[in-house]
Amino acid sequence: MYLGIDFGTSGARACAVDHEKNIAWEQHFAYPEPARQTPDDWRTALHTLLIALPHAIASELQGLAIDGTSGTVLLCDTKLEPCSSALLYNDDRAQQQAGQLRAVAPGGNPACTATTGLAKFLWLTQHGDIRHAAYFLHQSDWLSALLSGQPGISDYHNALKTGYDVGQLCWPDWVMALPHSQLLPQVLVPGGIVGHIQPDIAEHFSINPQCAIHAGSTDSTAAFIASGVRKTGIGVTSLGTTLVLKQLSAQ
Repeated sequence: MYLGIDFGTSGARACAVDHEKNIAWEQHFAYPEPARQTPDDWRTALHTLLIALPHAIASELQGLAIDGTSGTVLLCDTKLEPCSSALLYNDDRAQQQAGQLRAVAPGGNPACTATTGLAKFLWLTQHGDIRHAAYFLHQSDWLSALLSGQPGISDYHNALKTGYDVGQLCWPDWVMALPHSQLLPQVLVPGGIVGHIQPDIAEHFSINPQCAIHAGSTDSTAAFIASGVRKTGIGVTSLGTTLVLKQLSAQ
């Protein structure tokens, strides 16, 4: 069995599939106040969905991956406790920081708008109390770390909007030259193994202790992959709180 958990705007959804990709179980958790969601809401949603897992599925889980809304970020300490509020994907308060990025980034870089993770990274480090901050994480990074106990790890779908160079598979020099860049996560290929579920969490939720925790993705990219597109030129729209269009390209 394999479990995927999607953290969207209105709530979280879980889907378990078997080795032949047949859906074995689904569940949904709605946020009480979606527009004011907090990391505690995400943690509650995660735990609620894991508690609801049927024992026959939980005990056979071989892998688990989480996707989250693109550009939703926070700062946390070494124990993964948030030390900032979460800035959601549609939060555009980082207008000034986006301008600062455009002054140092290569022309036309997509990470230089107010709603991207990198602009929010600057906003959080400039406006928050970062004395205890150890990691800057995207939503799915933080949730995966709660399960694996391996903090400071992301995937390159989430990290793209935080300035990560997917072509060279590294943080570019101009990003690493920014103040507090040491808070940025290590980046894995989406689906790469972050680690295994922590023993105490496995015991508490009756999950197979050998269950691997995989690096996640963004919600719209996960939806695109799930659509099964294989031919270049084919596009997929995801209609939820926002409308996203993605197209498979040769480059």
